[in-house]
Amino acid sequence: MNRLEKRKSFMMYASFIAPIRLLTQAQKGDLLDAVFTYQATGCEPKMDPQVHMCFMFMKIQFDADSEKYRQKCEKNRASINARWHASSVSVGMGTNTSLTDDKCDNDDKKRKFSGENFKEKPPLRLKDSGLDLSKVPDSFYHIASETGYTGNVESAYHSFVVYWKSKTGSAGRHSDWMSVWRTWLRRRLQFTANNPIKQMTQHNIDFFVTNAGGDSV
Repeated sequence: MNRLEKRKSFMMYASFIAPIRLLTQAQKGDLLDAVFTYQATGCEPKMDPQVHMCFMFMKIQFDADSEKYRQKCEKNRASINARWHASSVSVGMGTNTSLTDDKCDNDDKKRKFSGENFKEKPPLRLKDSGLDLSKVPDSFYHIASETGYTGNVESAYHSFVVYWKSKTGSAGRHSDWMSVWRTWLRRRLQFTANNPIKQMTQHNIDFFVTNAGGDSV
């Protein structure tokens, strides 16, 4: 069996130096010939006992490397077969499989950037989210009702808009502004419930909520 038929090289290790130094120059030549013969054919040539002892020390590592290479080839082969099977199934379902792997990867990156067919949308600033910043959207009223918020929704939305429009950088970008609004209302409720001043005006509540870490959502 030609061990190098597919594998074009093999490793020599620094740990081989110690036993090789015990050999004469002629024995070192015999050892080198034995190593290449074994790597090329898998057969051990005849050699004197001292050379053979050194060779066996090296053979253990050679065989371990060959087994590791074989396992790697098997793993790659299984991966290719699995991809081929998936491609065949796609063809049977009428899917266009003429795209190369690189093109598929690029398409996935483009879809991820644009938010197409991905669960998470790209993070946007509030002004770019498509929400009407001049009045409370109906969906936000619905969230306020779900949250159990009983305060002035218009006032809460105004402070929400003012706060998030002032945020810069990545801190002012979110992929789900409805969730940010829900968290905003819950914090207002929590702030009001924990505030010992029960008659505090709504304006002051807005101020404290806006400036009390409302950016952590």
